[in-house]
Amino acid sequence: MKTLSKIIIYPIKSLPGITLRTSKLNAYGLVNDRRFMLLRTADNTMITLRQFPGLYNLTVALTDNGQLSVGNRLGDMPVLHIDLNPKGSFENLPEVKVWDDLVKVQSWSDEANSWFSYFLNFQCKLVRLHPKCHRQVDTRYAIPGQGVHFPDGFPFLVCSEATLEELNSRLNKPVSILRFRPNFVFTGGKAGEEMSWKSLAIGNMRFTSFKPCARCQVIRIHPQTAQLDDEIIPIMTRHYQLGNKILFGVNACLAHPKDSGHVNLGDALVTTT
Repeated sequence: MKTLSKIIIYPIKSLPGITLRTSKLNAYGLVNDRRFMLLRTADNTMITLRQFPGLYNLTVALTDNGQLSVGNRLGDMPVLHIDLNPKGSFENLPEVKVWDDLVKVQSWSDEANSWFSYFLNFQCKLVRLHPKCHRQVDTRYAIPGQGVHFPDGFPFLVCSEATLEELNSRLNKPVSILRFRPNFVFTGGKAGEEMSWKSLAIGNMRFTSFKPCARCQVIRIHPQTAQLDDEIIPIMTRHYQLGNKILFGVNACLAHPKDSGHVNLGDALVTTT
């Protein structure tokens, strides 16, 4: 039997995630997942872990009053509190590229902009997707209406503890599932079976549009130390590469764009291959 063992959201793209016991979800993903992104002010380009592994030195948490708190575990900086539902107007910015997509964004708050600019030592802005902007999932894999905020391409990423255990048996130093930044982690089943799924249900939520996830250099970065690991890429190239892509985990969408609901730790996963 396969069961849901972790639910993780990443409220700010490329920052550490938050582990939850339960979460709401809709066609855009888990609520508050990749809702925000950091943008370099000078050229309006997105800021990611690929360029700045030190983003893993930040801490992210949800507070009891529904705010997002961000801290720097290595430096003498005050904790930044981000109101997830502020009142007032937002600064509209020019369209920006998120990989192959041009999207409209809004600056979230001057306080957040100043805080992240100080941390990164250059001017940047914390942005959200404009409420009237729909970023469509690639229609080669998903139906119209399935959207995302700031994930690389899909609203959900699913990883298997069995597949991780198989990988760790090949490594000198085991790695955490956090290397792969999943939204859902499940126990049970066989290593690698997720690559051939035809259908998936978690509790009463149904998912489709499965696409194996091609991994980049981010999997080299240790989530707790921000240090780079020279072992994992050669091993994964040898055992998990198809064509010229290292594959680990599967992307997914809700089966129907208008669906919404909840998932909970311990929910059963029902799959077909």
